[in-house]
Amino acid sequence: MYKRNVIWTLLVSLSLAVAAKADGPFHVMGTVPLNWQGGAITAQLDEGAHRLFMVQTNQVHVLELNPSRAQSVITNANGFRSFVIAPQMRMGFFVSGTEAIVQAVDLMTGRPKRGIKTEKIVDQIYLSPRNGMLYAFHRDENAVSLFESDDGDFMGKIELPGKPGCVAGDPASGQVYVYLEGINKIGVIDPRKQKLTAQFEIPAKEGVTALAVDSTSRKIFAGFHDGTVMMLGTNGISTGAITLKGAVDMMSFDPVSRFLYVTSDGTLNVINQYTATELRLAQALTVAAGPQAMTVDAKNQRLFLVPLRTDAVNLINVVTMVGR
Repeated sequence: MYKRNVIWTLLVSLSLAVAAKADGPFHVMGTVPLNWQGGAITAQLDEGAHRLFMVQTNQVHVLELNPSRAQSVITNANGFRSFVIAPQMRMGFFVSGTEAIVQAVDLMTGRPKRGIKTEKIVDQIYLSPRNGMLYAFHRDENAVSLFESDDGDFMGKIELPGKPGCVAGDPASGQVYVYLEGINKIGVIDPRKQKLTAQFEIPAKEGVTALAVDSTSRKIFAGFHDGTVMMLGTNGISTGAITLKGAVDMMSFDPVSRFLYVTSDGTLNVINQYTATELRLAQALTVAAGPQAMTVDAKNQRLFLVPLRTDAVNLINVVTMVGR
């Protein structure tokens, strides 16, 4: 049995200005130890409550981002497959991937709330920050069901031409972009029309692992297994690309600094939109061994990294604070 104490890489604080230089000197500033092992599948940040939710397959760990650094746990008998938070409602929503229900939980107490029943088993959920719409992507059919997160009302079902993969939303327009596995396309869901309004093929690439959206420049970023990060217009036309070391794990766009953060092979890559057609690597900072999940605190200019769950048993991870 693996008994080694593992300290997981977690906290990256990027104290950067909007006008930061492309080669800005990011560096490690400190560490925060965690009292659990096994890696996470995703992370969610509640900026207002200063709490970080780190999701494992069997429980959610909560880290208080205050001097106490207190840690607590949210449990569910059937596990966690996908988890999102609605801070304004003090609610979290999750699915196990084995049940036809979207479960709800009180973020402050960890107590279960009334769930939302679905027609089929849900594999992934996305909550729109624009309108609070909850998108429940089904496991065994190419479709997504829409629910109002405040009352659970069913708003409709959208058929998709391919199996839903990674998802990203535009916080300004509310549009949702979903990678359609098998047909190698990105579908566009319009929240007002509540239907798939467009789909475009990804040029000369397959295997999208992550998506991110820049609302201001109306750009979509797609990360791939081979380390490519492609910049696309909302019409699907590629306008630029860059290749990183290792497969892209996750991506997040910071609307304040206007940097695109990409994790790959234990490295935090800080990417700048140098021109409308060119991406440049501002810095590649090694933070830990193995793939990393992340979430951005744009208000306070911090970035949180959480090691993704893997089958490895000897990963050494540290809660790492990075800044300028």
